[in-house]
Amino acid sequence: MGLDISLLGPPLVTVDGEPFRVDTRKATAVLAYLACSPGPVSRETLAAMLWPEADAERSRAVLRRTLSALRSGLGDAARLDTTRHDLAIARSGDTTIDLRRFDELVAAGDTDSLVSAAR
Repeated sequence: MGLDISLLGPPLVTVDGEPFRVDTRKATAVLAYLACSPGPVSRETLAAMLWPEADAERSRAVLRRTLSALRSGLGDAARLDTTRHDLAIARSGDTTIDLRRFDELVAAGDTDSLVSAAR
């Protein structure tokens, strides 16, 4: 089953068919942001966006803790590709993201694809 991220409408994330459970809403926000991003996102960007009131050191520390919660919530269903500077969701056949599917259908441009995208 893997990871299913639905962001068209109210956010809904399931891991192996079960609701995604984490102890912080910001972990879900990080997951959604990474799902929407076409490529890796810098840790600095995420930290500044989610904790603008904190200094750089503190915001990166809170991001590390949030990533730990995110990894725990994802379990084996998906993994994060992380480097010292960047983050991304590892793309696999077990990960579905409704926004990506929508973009693919719209890009196809044929009538059947556009009808599917509208649904």
